[in-house]
Parts: sequence; structure tokens; C-alpha cells
Amino acid sequence: MLIVALLSAPAAATIYELDDSGWSVAVNSNWDISFVVDGYTADAVVIQVQKVFVGEVDEFGLLPAMYMEFIKDSQQAYQKIIITDEYIVNDTAVDWLDFHIEIVESPLAGFDPQHMPSGDQFETVTLTGSNGYNGLPTKFDFCDGLVVNEPPGDDTFRPGYTAGAMVIITNPEMQVG
Repeated sequence: MLIVALLSAPAAATIYELDDSGWSVAVNSNWDISFVVDGYTADAVVIQVQKVFVGEVDEFGLLPAMYMEFIKDSQQAYQKIIITDEYIVNDTAVDWLDFHIEIVESPLAGFDPQHMPSGDQFETVTLTGSNGYNGLPTKFDFCDGLVVNEPPGDDTFRPGYTAGAMVIITNPEMQVG
């Protein structure tokens, strides 16, 4: 019972509006995450994300995940959110050998298998899961690589820099919020 209470305790959130797209993003206030709106298509808002990971790994050698919750603020919100670039900065105390990106609790999103990331820093890049939009995969696994934590400037990982694509497709009938 105590574990459930601890896990379900709400974290303080910071809300970022994605310009006039009709969308905002909620993230834990203790995390260093930023968003840039690159532009719009006829039905999508196109964004970049930067996440700076800091701190120590846990007893299993893992860092906590940084989740982003997209919130529809308007009935006129764009139907799609496209993340064109994601900058992952390793300011932790350890080098990374693998990295994972996962879409959770959304049947209306997925990674496009035609646009696999180059995996410049990783030998193995696989798509897993098949419960996304129209059966799209919902998890990227980057393995057998290295993202160092120093020197400054050499600690950034950019999944999808040359070929990746993630599209979050929303239901136009979805209620605001």
C-alpha cells in the first residue's frame, strides 16, 4: 500500500505552451527540458525537444525517465505533433551504453519504421512494440554504443538526426485537456 501511495503522488509540473498550436506539454519541474516550435504544416505543429540528464544512476544502473505529457488546450488544436529533433544531453556521472525512447498510454502515436534513426553512436537500433497508431511500433532501443558525459560538447545524443521520425497523431474528437 505504501508503494502505491508513493508512486501515485503527483509531481510538481511545469507547463510549456507550444505557441498557438492548441497544445501544451507538462513535465516534472525538477527536469531540464525545453521545447522549440520549428513551424507548422497544414495539420501539424513541428517541434524540437532538448533534455538534459543529470545525477547518479540507481542501484540497477538506470537513470529515471523524463516523460512529456502532451495536453490538448483547444478544440482547434493541430491534429498532429511532429518531433523533428531531440537533443539528449548526458550531464550525469557515467557514460551511457544504451538509451530508450518509449511512447506510453497512447494508441494514437508511433514511430515511423521507414525513417529509422541513423544510430550514429550505437551499433544496434531496434523498434519494438506494435501497439501504436495503425500498429506502429512504440519503442526505440539504442544499444551497443557510447554517449560520454564529458568533455562538454561531446555529450549530446541526437536520435533521428539523419532519418528518424516520431509523429503523435491525435483524435480530432478528443476532449480538451
